[in-house]
Amino acid sequence: MELANYNQLQYLQWKVEYLRNDIDMLEIQKTKSTNHILILNRRIHEYRETLGMYGSSLAQKREEMAYMNQESRMLQRSVNNNTDNSYVKY
Repeated sequence: MELANYNQLQYLQWKVEYLRNDIDMLEIQKTKSTNHILILNRRIHEYRETLGMYGSSLAQKREEMAYMNQESRMLQRSVNNNTDNSYVKY
C-alpha cells in the first residue's frame, strides 16, 4: 500500500510539474500574442493617419483639377468666340 501511495505521489508530482510547464508555455504565448496585438494596433493607427493624410491631399487635388477644368473651359470658350468672330462674312 505504501508503494502504491508512493507511486501515486510521484505521478501527482510529475503531473503538477507538467502542468506548471504548460502554464509557463501558455504565459509565454500570451505575452507574444499581446505584443503582436500591440504592434498591429500601432500599425493600424499609423495606416489610418496616413490614409487621412492622403484623403486630405486627394480632396485638395480634386479641387485643383476642378478649378483647372473650369479655367480650361473658359479659355476654350474664349478661343471659340474669337475664332467665330474672326471669320469674315460675305
